[in-house]
Amino acid sequence: MADSSPMLSLVVRELCALMPELDAAALRASSVLRELGASSIDVADLLQGCLEQTGLDLPMKAFAGAHTLGEIARVLEARTPGSPP
Repeated sequence: MADSSPMLSLVVRELCALMPELDAAALRASSVLRELGASSIDVADLLQGCLEQTGLDLPMKAFAGAHTLGEIARVLEARTPGSPP
């Protein structure tokens, strides 16, 4: 995974735990969940896992416009205490 941030790495780890057929090294911030074969249940499980790992308590609607791994990571980063605005 070339374009990596700590939060993006977390999202990739959680996704690969749910979908072990994916190659983490091939995933990018621009990877679209639907194109990777993720169902709506997979996405909900991914978001829940990320929230558990970060300790954040966000409603699922906070991720409404997030379709890529990078967009999910940015939502998480923006809501993490101590992250730059």
